[in-house]
Amino acid sequence: MKEDTLNGEGVIAIEILPQMPAFEGKPWDEIEAYFTKLVEEVNAGMPSVQRVSKVTIRKEDFKRTGSLKVARNQ
Repeated sequence: MKEDTLNGEGVIAIEILPQMPAFEGKPWDEIEAYFTKLVEEVNAGMPSVQRVSKVTIRKEDFKRTGSLKVARNQ
């Protein structure tokens, strides 16, 4: 989870990389809808200041370092 901006205001944002074998053969819009619904369900039980406001569903993995950690600031 990270802080990002949406319409000029700071918000909580997440980027999700679906494990594709679990979604094999499903259209991309169905995968996005699944995660959007999941985030909405989680948000329903959270105070407004802790809700995720921006969701990005990734098609490709994050860039990684030689030790397979997510490369930051690149």
